[in-house]
Amino acid sequence: FHTVTFGLTNQCNANCDFCIVECNSGNKIELEETVIIRAVEELSNIRNIGTIAFTGGEAFLNYEKLKRLVQAVNRVGKCSAVYTNGFWCTDLDITKNRLRELKQMGLTRVLTSIDFEHQKFISVENIRRLLDTCRELDITISVHCVTRRSTLKKHGIF
Repeated sequence: FHTVTFGLTNQCNANCDFCIVECNSGNKIELEETVIIRAVEELSNIRNIGTIAFTGGEAFLNYEKLKRLVQAVNRVGKCSAVYTNGFWCTDLDITKNRLRELKQMGLTRVLTSIDFEHQKFISVENIRRLLDTCRELDITISVHCVTRRSTLKKHGIF
């Protein structure tokens, strides 16, 4: 394996029916920052691990903590990645400023989802701003799409 991912919290601003880790807005559990930083420092000695990623719930719900963790990963010479649903990309300036700041701290990859379930909570325009800004700032971005057969049938696709 080459990537280790930390679930920072089970809190999420979306309440997707298919969430396999049952993250939602009512949850408040967070992994302690000191524990994560200690683990990141220990992972620095494992050569095969090239990327340390952060997810949630929604990792951007505690942006200040996320910044400190990206910096910690950068300090140990690993690449950092973050999974986000893009809820915070409501404004182009905010999106650019946050991603530019994170890139300067060492962020190399963003992962997001666009599908029927997430778009109940997150505007497609937010995802467009996220994609366009990552492209402009030369940050690698991966887009995932998750669905169920029943959802596809409901939308006349299957």
